[in-house]
Amino acid sequence: MLNISKVELCEKLAVVKQVINSKSQIEATRGALISNGRIVGTDLTTFISVPIDTDESFILPYKAIQMIEQLPDGFVSIGCKDKKICIQSDTITSRFSTFNASDFPALPEISEIEPVAIETEFFKTAISNTIFLAKESTSNPVYGGVCIKHGTDGVDFVACDGIRLVNYTAGSLKNKIDCVIPKQAAAIAVSVCCDSENVLIGATAKHLILDIGDKRIITRVLGGQYLDFKKILNVKRKEIKLDAGLIRGCISRSVVVCSDIMAPVKLEIGNGYMNIEANTADGTYNENITFESNDEENSIHIGVNSVKFLELLKKFGSGEITLEYTKPTEAIIIRKDSLKAMILPVKLRTEG
Repeated sequence: MLNISKVELCEKLAVVKQVINSKSQIEATRGALISNGRIVGTDLTTFISVPIDTDESFILPYKAIQMIEQLPDGFVSIGCKDKKICIQSDTITSRFSTFNASDFPALPEISEIEPVAIETEFFKTAISNTIFLAKESTSNPVYGGVCIKHGTDGVDFVACDGIRLVNYTAGSLKNKIDCVIPKQAAAIAVSVCCDSENVLIGATAKHLILDIGDKRIITRVLGGQYLDFKKILNVKRKEIKLDAGLIRGCISRSVVVCSDIMAPVKLEIGNGYMNIEANTADGTYNENITFESNDEENSIHIGVNSVKFLELLKKFGSGEITLEYTKPTEAIIIRKDSLKAMILPVKLRTEG
């Protein structure tokens, strides 16, 4: 019999519920496994487990989890006999059908690994600045997560959606790391790491293991070769300095005109000025901003998707940013401190 505080049990269940699919085709995975002193949830791609003080072994079905969440605060007793879960709390008794613990998918066997420790606050900041671009793809599964790579300048966190790329660099590690954390696993890791000093990341040929305090996430290794983002970001380009809030406001206003049909906004960059222009059947927008410049070359016209550009700019907060460019057919780069982003241009109608 498992005896535990309802509040404590619900906190543990909230962690593993993030991967439980109540409509899974494999019925045993519609709930949480309690076995070997841990509660486990899985969607067959990612496993999450947290410790629980019991020697019992059974599957807690989803309806039972929902019932536990509805119970009044206090202690809960849970037992299992003849594939029936019995839940007792004060004057309340509830029973649910369940499956044998052996019906639950086995956790991947993990051999001894030497994990890399990443400071929690750095991990959370890096993931939050990159994960929004991770996009699941059957043709390029490696871009369905955040790439973590040890480089000469520190630890790089990178995500790419095919049109944009974002790179957060900081810190240093004793051991090298080169892996891609699937988007779902990265998001879960951020959500559960508030009380942990470090996130420990290890890898085998097939699995990634994230140990965060007493919580463990096991997920698949994403196959494929990640692009050479340093080669893209480190190309020499022209630079201008802009106020982040100012340019973000301009692009935000252009989105009003462009967003419905995803029309490009045109950036005309000249000696000390940038003209932002949008022109669609719904309306027009034009704004001019200035900056310090000694570039006397002819102005250049670059088209960008205003919605996608704005999403990048929102990550740069306030203060001064550096905008880099070369020609209308080449990427625009945005830089500020540890954060770098890239967006590919959109062909303008006026281009030959």
